[in-house]
Parts: sequence; structure tokens; C-alpha cells
Amino acid sequence: MTETPDTFGPYTIVRGQYGRHPVVFAVDHPEDVIQRHHAQGRFYERPELAMIRKAFPANGRFIDIGANVGNHTLFAALVMNAREVVPVEPNARAYNILRANILINAVEDRVDAAWLGFGVGAEAAGGFSLRAPKSNLGAGRMVPEGGNIPVITGDHVVGDAPADFIKIDTEGMEMAVLAGLETTIARDRPAMFIESDDDEREAFLAWLEAHAYVILDTYKRYKVGENFLLVAEEKSKEAARAYHA
Repeated sequence: MTETPDTFGPYTIVRGQYGRHPVVFAVDHPEDVIQRHHAQGRFYERPELAMIRKAFPANGRFIDIGANVGNHTLFAALVMNAREVVPVEPNARAYNILRANILINAVEDRVDAAWLGFGVGAEAAGGFSLRAPKSNLGAGRMVPEGGNIPVITGDHVVGDAPADFIKIDTEGMEMAVLAGLETTIARDRPAMFIESDDDEREAFLAWLEAHAYVILDTYKRYKVGENFLLVAEEKSKEAARAYHA
């Protein structure tokens, strides 16, 4: 159910509902792949969000690497009631909308927006640029030249507080992101939701074996790439019972 949208500066403000949870979306380009759903008052990738919700621990801390305009960040804060959400997004066009979404949903007290404007990789670096088609901000790819976007590790983003769940959607940089999360993964053994491109599948499966992670569920939306819900092997039996209950 949606109401008549309002306008606020450059954005159209759209009200929607997910079950008993109200949500408000800021939209500046309704033809964008994600924002076309928001323009209808709906979350994007609802089957994937439902998978994440089932695996997310109560009162958990959600790390959103590749947050785009805040679809998963809002879902974690509003629907999953995460105690803290940490979005990371290098694309200024996307994270300015994300900032608006945080404010109009009044969740700024639980969203740490300190890492908007950063990319995530295997090690700290600078000078990156981003290429993103206007009609699909989520397809933006980091390029190690021609820009001023800083790249940091996921370990730096997570910091000393535990990470309970990590979502990674970085358009082909997933393996580099995982390489920069070694300390967090060894310490916290978080559940993860990762989009893996077909051309990196062999490396991804090798990473799972080396780090003792197992696939709890999958979802394939597009011809190229697949989403994987992962849990640490030592937690897998309990996680599977809870997930399939």
C-alpha cells in the first residue's frame, strides 16, 4: 500500500509498508533498477531480504558493504530491528539518497553513516574512481585510477564491536572485500550474504573451504552471478534448524 508521493528538494518521497512496518523512500530517478521499486513504496530484492531476516540474530549488528541507496540498511533498521547498521558506499549519487533515507525514516540513532564515501577492498588505498550507469546505480564498479575515493578494509569498518551479519554486494570486488575481513571473520564468525559473480566462483568456493563456511541457502536473480547465504561451519547445524523451522 502506498500513498500519494510528496516532493522534497530533488527527491520524491514515497511512503510504503512492509507487513506492519512503515517505510519511507527518497527517490530521485524512478527508472533506476532499485529506485523503481522504491517509487512504488516497496523494498527491492524482497526474497533475498526475507532470507537475510531469517538468518539475522535478534538485536544484531548489520554491516552493509555496498549499501547503494540504503535498501538493505533500511530493512535492517526498520524490519529486523538491528541494534546498529553500518552502511558502506563509495558512490556519492547513491549515498546522498541513502542519507536522505536515513533521515526521513528517523533511524539516524542506529545507523553509523561514517563510512559513506569509502570503498572496501583487501587493503587501504586511494585514488579510486567509480563507473556507474545512470539507470543502475547498483552496477557501479570501483576502478583503481582516475579518482579520489579512498578504499579501506572491512576490518577497519567493523572495528572492535562484533559483526553479527555482513552483506557484501560490490560488483565483482567480493573476493577483495573478504580478504580485508580476515580479522573480523576469525573473531566473530558472522553470518554473511554475498553476491558472487560466476567468473569468481572457483575462488569463492575455495574461500569457503579454507575458512570453514557453508552455504545455508542461495538465490539467483540474474543470469550472471548468484547470492549466497553463508554461516560458519561450527554454527551450521543450529543455524539450519532455526532457518528451516
